[in-house]
Amino acid sequence: MLQIVAHPDDDLYFMNPDLRYSITAGHPVTSVYLTSGEADGINAGAAKTASTAPDKPAYAEARQNGIRAAYAKMATGDRRSAWKRTVIPTDGGGRAELDVLVARPEVNLVWLQMREAGNVYADRPDSLHGLWDGRVERLESVLASGTPVRQPYTYTREQVVRTLLGVLERYRPTTVRLQDPTPGRHADTRRYTDHQDHMYGARFAQAALAAYAKEVKDRPHFAVQNYLGYLNGSLPSSLDPVEAGEKLDILDTYAWLDQSDHCGSEAGCGDLKVADHPAGNNWTRSINYARGTSTSWLTSDRDHGLWAFKVLDGQVAVWHRAGLIGAWSGPPAAPRHRHGPGHLHRDPPGRPDRRLRHPYRLRRAACGLHPRGRHGRPAGLRLRGVRAVGVAGHARDLRRGVDLRHQRPGRLGRRRRTAGRVRP
Repeated sequence: MLQIVAHPDDDLYFMNPDLRYSITAGHPVTSVYLTSGEADGINAGAAKTASTAPDKPAYAEARQNGIRAAYAKMATGDRRSAWKRTVIPTDGGGRAELDVLVARPEVNLVWLQMREAGNVYADRPDSLHGLWDGRVERLESVLASGTPVRQPYTYTREQVVRTLLGVLERYRPTTVRLQDPTPGRHADTRRYTDHQDHMYGARFAQAALAAYAKEVKDRPHFAVQNYLGYLNGSLPSSLDPVEAGEKLDILDTYAWLDQSDHCGSEAGCGDLKVADHPAGNNWTRSINYARGTSTSWLTSDRDHGLWAFKVLDGQVAVWHRAGLIGAWSGPPAAPRHRHGPGHLHRDPPGRPDRRLRHPYRLRRAACGLHPRGRHGRPAGLRLRGVRAVGVAGHARDLRRGVDLRHQRPGRLGRRRRTAGRVRP
């Protein structure tokens, strides 16, 4: 399992308890942090912000220390469990810090240490957003004070993609967890519902996954899950009190609430900005997927056979069982047609999805937006089942177009591209 997030703590807030379950089950787990999360460099709560001198490398180190403590606690029960910190070259021409938990060497952290935007919404060209849009040619590193990486570096847009591609090749994951590349907008302000680093970091990861699926042949199949970010705070709780309490306990460790010197670092052992409100904006009580609750889907046909669908390696994979006791065949996947990470969905039998008939609505739905501006669910991959006819589906591909496919009983129909590029 490999996670790619923009900042230290994004995984703890938005991908837990899935993260903790993976670690507890003994699965190999690697988390990749795109930026240093240096913010304004002040590692202090609101009461001490004015009296604390800014130090961006030290604050980045403190956040790293908090992450290491949180992962050590999840994996071993002891936040002080030792890590081995080394330097690895990246395929983008830079250097990354690789941390391996000594007691559980299958738990790894990879720090790319690029500059963060420093603001949720404001226009900051020197950011992942600016690099993605081509407003800056290169994005520089911000190295943590205690990192073994000593030489600063810069990345172009393509070098970031190649760097992530190299990480994917190194770990060969079967599951990849990302943040949401296409969040919706707030109806009143028209601002996106998530941090710009979350959104554009996920787009870089998505581009790397497309290259990985296309270029790397000798690899296991992989599935992708996207996670909602800030929007979680305005949604109903999805965790029971015990799970929410365990999630908050890990955030308390990251936030360094007791301020004891358990890590031996002058930078501090955690993120004191978080210590004022470790639960964030009610983020510890929920976890939500951006593309629905599953990327798996199963339906029957009129001959009592079963059809199973999944987004695998960025494309639609299909399995079929003929009749009630037939053997399963598949998965014959459609080559060259790469889809963005998405979910499979069936509308009520006999009720077609009207967005299939309305190109404008379809394009807006693919962005996670309602035509009149209300927030909606991103389309991802949607399938609608009509028992007497078969299955029709539409998916937003990695070129931000929309594909339609129709499967009549017994065969999978041709792919048809029905819309051009959709705007984020």
